[in-house]
Amino acid sequence: MPKKRPSTPVPGSLSLRKTLSMPALLKQVRAHFDTLSDHRRAGVNYSLSDVLMSALAMFSLKDGSLLSFDQQRQDPIRQQNLHNLFGVANAPCDSQMRAALDPVKPSALRPAFKMLHQMLQQQGVLADYRFMGKYLISVDGTGLFSSSKIRCPECCVKNHKDGTQSFYHQLVAAVMVHPDRPTVLPFYPEAITRRDGDNKNDCEHNAAKRLIRALCQDFPQMQMILLQDALACNGPHIRLLQQQGASFIITAKPRANSLLLTQLLNGLDNGRSQEV
Repeated sequence: MPKKRPSTPVPGSLSLRKTLSMPALLKQVRAHFDTLSDHRRAGVNYSLSDVLMSALAMFSLKDGSLLSFDQQRQDPIRQQNLHNLFGVANAPCDSQMRAALDPVKPSALRPAFKMLHQMLQQQGVLADYRFMGKYLISVDGTGLFSSSKIRCPECCVKNHKDGTQSFYHQLVAAVMVHPDRPTVLPFYPEAITRRDGDNKNDCEHNAAKRLIRALCQDFPQMQMILLQDALACNGPHIRLLQQQGASFIITAKPRANSLLLTQLLNGLDNGRSQEV
């Protein structure tokens, strides 16, 4: 019989390795969750690892909400997936998940993200994401929740001109990108909190500063080019990036950043700036 030719990876896709399979990655994530101290009292029905893995499963299985996850968690096929893939013996209901997860600090989950990126580095996957000799890290804000009725103590508040208020949660996310690859590799996000300010510019800017400092501290050997929109086009933020030793590409708008663009264009004319 003719020898079977080795399969050729699809361009732009991650070639499957045993250590980078879905079960293997989830096993590593759970191993970190098992190290976290449980803030709850004794006698709980669900381990903190099971609760965290159930929350991860909700996003991985693309449930639209906690309620949707709760309604399907007793389904035999769903239970099998939760057990085989996520190691969850018994998934909590939506209210139990909220009560268990709310006190968990997001920073406690960051080592899991760091560990996954280290695995990708060791397996040579990140080499395919190098661009211009470095890694492109896109940083931007995104909304998670908004309501005119439901709020929590951590909600940001937006006051509207008609006197009404809306309550919302947002975060700043960072992902590794490549112009020729459809798959992005996420880093940990940074939550935008009430103390960050009363307007979009301040909120996103202050959270981005915390995220960038954390990324540069946790990945000191990773040569990054940070990609940001025009909200980051200001002197204090650019100085922060320079202090962290990070390269950057930042969008500038003629109307909002006219002085900067004027100085840049003048610099190109007199040789003080260089275009590459």
